[in-house]
Amino acid sequence: MTVRARPLRKSRSPGREPEASGPEGIGEAARRQLRRYFAAHGDSLPPPGLYDRILREVERPLLEEALRATDGNQLKAAQLLGLNRNTLRKKLINFGLLSPRITK
Repeated sequence: MTVRARPLRKSRSPGREPEASGPEGIGEAARRQLRRYFAAHGDSLPPPGLYDRILREVERPLLEEALRATDGNQLKAAQLLGLNRNTLRKKLINFGLLSPRITK
């Protein structure tokens, strides 16, 4: 089975994924947002555990958008994300985006 992606504009710089919404890549958007986050803390640093906090905050919308882009098709979303379908299902359950299957 082949997953068909929507056509996107060509990227201007090598190694950067093109985006339909504009020239800014995901990494650049993340960097801009992180700079704002650090600036909001003034002269002090954010509380410890920033790495895990960032991953938790980014993973849920990533999963939601992958499902939206694939019209809820978990197999296509898993392929898009580069995950095993069972791993995706586990993540969806953990984030409350999917009810666990009840087995007898």
